[in-house]
Amino acid sequence: MTSGGASSAVTFLFTDIVGSTELTDSLGDEGAQEILRIHNAVLRAEVTRHGGSEAKAMGDGFMITFSSPASALTCAVAIQRAIAQHNKAQPAREFMVRMGLNTGAAIQEEGDFFGAAVIVAARIAALAEGGEVLISEAVKQLGQGMRGMEYAFKGEFQLKGLREPYRIYRVISGPTGRPAVAALRTPRFVGREMELESLRQSLEKVMAGSGLFILLNGEPGIGKTRLAEELARQARSGGFRVFRGSCRETEDAPPYLPFVEMLQDYIQGRPEDALLDDLGDDAPVIAGLVPDLARRIPIRGDSVSLPPERERYVLLEAVRRWLEKLAHQRAVLLLIKDLQWADSASCLLLQHLAPSLMTAPILILGTCSEEGLPSLDHLSGALAEFGRIQLYRHITLGGLTVPALKEMLSGMGSGEPPANLVEAIHEQTGGNPFFVTELVNHLDAEGKLFGPDGEWLQPPSKDDWEIPQSVRVVIQRRLSSLSAATRRVLTTAAAVGKDFSYDLLETSTDISSEELLDGLEEGIRMGIIEETEGAAARFRFTRQLTRQTLLYAADENRSRR
Repeated sequence: MTSGGASSAVTFLFTDIVGSTELTDSLGDEGAQEILRIHNAVLRAEVTRHGGSEAKAMGDGFMITFSSPASALTCAVAIQRAIAQHNKAQPAREFMVRMGLNTGAAIQEEGDFFGAAVIVAARIAALAEGGEVLISEAVKQLGQGMRGMEYAFKGEFQLKGLREPYRIYRVISGPTGRPAVAALRTPRFVGREMELESLRQSLEKVMAGSGLFILLNGEPGIGKTRLAEELARQARSGGFRVFRGSCRETEDAPPYLPFVEMLQDYIQGRPEDALLDDLGDDAPVIAGLVPDLARRIPIRGDSVSLPPERERYVLLEAVRRWLEKLAHQRAVLLLIKDLQWADSASCLLLQHLAPSLMTAPILILGTCSEEGLPSLDHLSGALAEFGRIQLYRHITLGGLTVPALKEMLSGMGSGEPPANLVEAIHEQTGGNPFFVTELVNHLDAEGKLFGPDGEWLQPPSKDDWEIPQSVRVVIQRRLSSLSAATRRVLTTAAAVGKDFSYDLLETSTDISSEELLDGLEEGIRMGIIEETEGAAARFRFTRQLTRQTLLYAADENRSRR
């Protein structure tokens, strides 16, 4: 490995703690810091043992370098096994790590590494789920002869900022032939046939020349991003250009953030002559939004001071013209994640783009978490405009059905899972794919679900199932979006049981009738409880995990007093 600007082949391993922000919210700064210390100690011990070098610590993750793919692969599997052992021994301090590996030439300068190989490894890690080890095709080919190491094709992905799609694989067993912990338990994409067919028809409609805006909403973990990525895969196969952007839950997020990310991807992936042709006289305006453009092409023209309203209109028009021009060359799909956090400037730009969808093949798909729906006032202007021109669709994702859950579980082990296990997991999780995956991985790490060859065991009693920390964090975050009165109502209901009646709640609490009714209504609206069919004023929790989380939080509050 050389420095001073020379390049040489290196294998990069990127790691990242899943849900680190949520862990801080759940455990507090001290608890989250303790998990980070455990994580760092586990990683550094295995990296040293496998001959790796810590190139960079990045808050809740690392960039590690290896001189050979074999060492990187065995190290990654060893880290996941060590974390699984820790989680089994200390469930209260459970955490999950995602990993990505790539091999290629890189430039080393002043202790850091630069180049496409580094970017690809980081992007691959971002695709991984908790407990998963993902690798590029280059790493797979170089590690193909390793004894006992096996891989499964995950899919072809358009990595952010890179022109060509990459074939990505997951590690499913390590050098001893043992399962690579949770990597084996990654579920297949199932149960969304109707939604996917509806989206496929939308692609065909857009390809015919008419645009569309689709809002895809559902609770956290329900599979919005997975479905959106499946749509993106089909769109690319059908000739669409695909751009992605995300909204952020931070007050200091820059304006127009999802569109800035899309423009950055576009600028990085286009040759200079195409940029000049696509942007034309709008290049100076776009460069004001994305300064990287000025490093790619010459920006001519003196900036003219304009009133703020006029300056904003000029910017909106420049983005509209850019997008329309691209769409008339080739249909465009824009994926915008987490619209519940969209800034006002991005919402205004969305609204400004609405008329373009009447004449250009542009499909905009935005995802939104269910708890964010009541706070979409900032988006109301854009949604109303898409609705006015009759180019608006709203899709809500629910939990997987029992047959779909059975199919999902069948892909996570050998053979069909026991029917009573399928029913029990559905009752616990409500068919939420993230909750299912985390629960299966948690029980797997405890040795309660699978035999040595991956065969299903008879399930343990539900009383012995603990809620994985990763799931509890997501549920607690969702519950925190409810009013304090509603949380009190639901906590009281949780103490009563999975099923409860209005009359029993009324006699079990000092909450007023008005607050009780409001709390039940909000709980139903958020999908946390539902009315029992055929029974007046009777309700039940849609999943046991939510009820158990409420009881867990109540016990913690009592212990602090």
